Amino acid sequence: MPYCRRCGNALPEGATFCPRCGSPVQLVTPAPPRRYEKGEKHEKEEKEEKREKEEKGEKHEDRTGPIVGGLILVLLGVTFFLAQAGVLAWRHWWGYFLLGIGAVLLVLAVLRFGTTTYRGPATAPLVGGLVLVFIGVAAIAEIAEWWPLAIIGLGIAIVISALSTYRRTPTPR
Repeated sequence: MPYCRRCGNALPEGATFCPRCGSPVQLVTPAPPRRYEKGEKHEKEEKEEKREKEEKGEKHEDRTGPIVGGLILVLLGVTFFLAQAGVLAWRHWWGYFLLGIGAVLLVLAVLRFGTTTYRGPATAPLVGGLVLVFIGVAAIAEIAEWWPLAIIGLGIAIVISALSTYRRTPTPR
């Protein structure tokens, strides 16, 4: 028995249009679409897709974002608390905060580079972490003359490196 390609409804013999959805009948008689029981959510298909990805060596989802975001919020609260308690000077607060964010990013880079659980690109958090640690230390030590120029130079070097890598990477056709 033929079925409608659009809605899966069984078609009567000789029908030119589907009585359910009104779409024109095509000559091909495909198998009826699989009906899922209530509550079933394509689990078997999802598992098969996951297995295929693992066989191909594709990377898993990166779930470090919420961890990094949570650590930064904790760091923000701790630095505010220490500044309000008088342990940190308010003029140095932002330096300590940036130093902490840099440390969090460096830990992320180490996790991504050194473990299989959090495998992912490590260059961006490594460079970002080093830059933020550098700025934080300069702010705490009250070094204000030369660090902006060093940051500009580092930024230019990163852009040049990225552009040269972009040119060497073949574009898919």
